[in-house]
Amino acid sequence: MKLHKASSGNTVRAFSMIEVIVVIGILSVILGTGAVFMTDAIGRSVALNEQNLIATLLMGQRTKALSNINQTSHGLKVEAAQYTLFEGVSFVAGTNKRSIAKGAGVTTGGDTEFVFGQLSGTSTAAAMAVTDGAKTATISVNTEGRVEW
Repeated sequence: MKLHKASSGNTVRAFSMIEVIVVIGILSVILGTGAVFMTDAIGRSVALNEQNLIATLLMGQRTKALSNINQTSHGLKVEAAQYTLFEGVSFVAGTNKRSIAKGAGVTTGGDTEFVFGQLSGTSTAAAMAVTDGAKTATISVNTEGRVEW
């Protein structure tokens, strides 16, 4: 910062052009680095949010089976554009079906039907992957019905 004398004789403080350019350059580097990290965090959150949704749906269906809601098994069917919650020993024979839309840009692979046994909550071991193009998250259910993600 330089001191300049005004025409009235008072000294005026001012930044030189070089100082202003250096500060703008430093701020540009900091903001650019932050933008790269934020883009990665946003991309990562899409797959993780979908993974959390599926895990929550699975745990809810297992809880219903353990609680013997409507005296039947409960399950989740993974379809191309939606997740379908159902009651019964299989999706085909199931009743009380309720659909929930998949997130945009998300694809799933692996097992497509998860059924939790009435009163026991047990299940056939199954696993699936959730991908948003950049990140992949996995979800598995063991034979005891435990959901891991």
